[in-house]
Amino acid sequence: MNFLKCMLGLSLAPSAAILFTVAARTLWSLSGRSPVVYPFLSGIILPALLRVFLDLRGSRAGRAIMVLYVFGHELTHALATWMGGGKVFAFKAGSDGGHVDVSHVSAFASLAPYCVPLATVIVVVGYRVWTWVHPSAGGEPVFLFLMGLTLSFHLVATFECLWSQKQPDLDTAGGIVFSLALIVLANGLVFLVLLKVLFPKLVGLWPVVRQTAVETAAFWSWCGRGLEAAAASLRSR
Repeated sequence: MNFLKCMLGLSLAPSAAILFTVAARTLWSLSGRSPVVYPFLSGIILPALLRVFLDLRGSRAGRAIMVLYVFGHELTHALATWMGGGKVFAFKAGSDGGHVDVSHVSAFASLAPYCVPLATVIVVVGYRVWTWVHPSAGGEPVFLFLMGLTLSFHLVATFECLWSQKQPDLDTAGGIVFSLALIVLANGLVFLVLLKVLFPKLVGLWPVVRQTAVETAAFWSWCGRGLEAAAASLRSR
């Protein structure tokens, strides 16, 4: 089964990488187009700057951020397990890591923290409640800033988590290749959908999907030509 998932991961990897790259280019294209995107872009930049200048392990603020991330990470595992009909027996989260004991595991529950920006979901729910309680209160710039902040924090923390140490979740879900392909693909999709929802007049999904399909087809066509050239070279020997 892991072999099949590895092959599936390899087949998805080009599309995942291209989709995420297209999403990043879409975000870049928003800069300077309208002042409405500035709060969102400010939120996007802040976590990256904090990661560069803040020691996540040695400083008190860094450890507090790590506790917050680990808590959200393990909570997402727990929520995904509950959604799949499983049970959670134990929950632990701290600056040095966390763990959730569950009745059974699945690829969805294992990869959910890497794919679903839980803090961003909480911001959306919180803002909807705020606008329901205070319909004319406004607050759109703050909402956009928090959306960018939480989404960027999710991406930066996910990269840090995957880069800094081996994650057993990836093996549980079906292997590193399969898991990484799904993580990149899911984050690219989430990023694009959020950009479309937040800035519907500035972002078009169909051109992005078309561009991803065209670039993916070009990649596989290039691979095909490479294999044909290699086969021809072998036959000529």
